[in-house]
Amino acid sequence: MLLSEVKTKNNGQFKKGQIPHNKNYHSLTCKRGHARTNENIWLNPKDNRIYCRVCWKIRAETNREKNRLTARNAYHRNKHITKTLRRIQGIRYTDKLKREVLQFYGNNKLACLCCGENTYEFLTIDHINNNGSQERKLVRRTGHNIYRYLRKNNFPIGYQTLCFNCNSGKQINKGICPHKMLTEINIHKTWWKVN
Repeated sequence: MLLSEVKTKNNGQFKKGQIPHNKNYHSLTCKRGHARTNENIWLNPKDNRIYCRVCWKIRAETNREKNRLTARNAYHRNKHITKTLRRIQGIRYTDKLKREVLQFYGNNKLACLCCGENTYEFLTIDHINNNGSQERKLVRRTGHNIYRYLRKNNFPIGYQTLCFNCNSGKQINKGICPHKMLTEINIHKTWWKVN
């Protein structure tokens, strides 16, 4: 939020029962004398307080060990809850990341590009040039790490969304999905019947 927005917010008025948080709410410097510029202030949306980033960094440095100890004690008091919450957050993050990548490589659809399977649990990323084993040997990128790599590198070319059946069938048939082979055979048979 810009400094001008902070100063004009509610025209300097506070809600009923709300007290101005500090005397120098409209001043151009913080309590310690640091200039309030657009880069230097931070408005906390929870309590509408203005914070000086320089003072915040100084406070964090001076209380670093105290904050670490407090966080460590809180973790050990609630260890089982914290582990469960972290596991749930990790699962949600991975699921969201996988959906984003699969949708991008599925041409903005969450479906297999070969057979049209749209059950999310069956979908995976496929290397178009069939060089997945070589890539895994070089960089050891497997599981959810490949999804993180693809998003971090702005979705490079050479990948597509396929279902596990098409992906495995493509590997067994040396780069050609069985669905495409059946389509080519049917077209060939139809052509012979017509001619």
